[in-house]
Amino acid sequence: PGAALARTHPNQPKMPADENDARHTAAASAKARGSELYASGNFAQAAKSFSDAIGVAAPNDPDLHVYHSNRCAARLQLSDYPGATLDAEKCTQLAPAWAKGWSR
Repeated sequence: PGAALARTHPNQPKMPADENDARHTAAASAKARGSELYASGNFAQAAKSFSDAIGVAAPNDPDLHVYHSNRCAARLQLSDYPGATLDAEKCTQLAPAWAKGWSR
């Protein structure tokens, strides 16, 4: 009887479900912060918050593609086209059927 294991991609190590939940909660909090900063026009700090979300998210976080998409948008506002391109590519790699990712 150990901790429940979260489902991951077959090639990724399994993590306890509670660790995945904690990481998702922290990532979602950083994303919310980034969204507020983006809305207020503080694109540099928004990009940092989205980077924080990406950094803390588990590899199988269901919203990882959204964090990359949001950071892409912030980087576009900062004219960081190479960084935005990398995020757009990662977003579409993670969620190829998500149309918004292709619009970035």
